[in-house]
Amino acid sequence: MMGPIGRFQVMAVLQAARAHLLGLPIESAKSFGLNRAIFYAAAKRGFKKKGPPPELRLEKLRIP
Repeated sequence: MMGPIGRFQVMAVLQAARAHLLGLPIESAKSFGLNRAIFYAAAKRGFKKKGPPPELRLEKLRIP
């Protein structure tokens, strides 16, 4: 048995329908809808700031 349909799924379907009505092929519209829903979810929660990977961090230099 499946659980209730969540807000994320609804947003993805609505965005996919919008993209399809604007002329995208159905497969592209589905991809667009999912990507757009992911973007909105990330924007709602706030994008996480990531620093550079450890091997790219610069050491603090002392200037005499």
